[in-house]
Amino acid sequence: MSSGFIGDSQSSKVRRGAIGEKLKQAIRSQARAYKDAEQAVDTRRPKFCASLTGVLLGLIFALSTQEGSMKAYIVITTKAGAARGIAEAMSQLPGVKMADACWGTGDVYSVVEFQAWKDLNTLVIDKLQVMPGVERTETHVAVES
Repeated sequence: MSSGFIGDSQSSKVRRGAIGEKLKQAIRSQARAYKDAEQAVDTRRPKFCASLTGVLLGLIFALSTQEGSMKAYIVITTKAGAARGIAEAMSQLPGVKMADACWGTGDVYSVVEFQAWKDLNTLVIDKLQVMPGVERTETHVAVES
């Protein structure tokens, strides 16, 4: 009568039982190690995220309140025939260092300097985007001035 084990002897059944038990113990041990590692990562993640958030907020604050000027490039798309007039009007605005009518994708390219983000917002949103003939603005803040 066959029991379904390879090598029907009692000793092979015992060996397989022992191997099976060792395998189960190894799997349990690996599962515990995995769970411990997972908990360790989970306990570190909030601290890491909190410290990273603090660093980023500090950097944003430092950039927004730094002394000296920051620089941005503004590209303006205008209605046909309006580029020269917009470049001329723009060059009269405070903070605008250069404004030129150009050929190509953008119609007016300008360089502006500002002391605070609010100054740039005011220039772009309240002064440039409301000028007659302005269809679109693209603002590119320089990484280093």
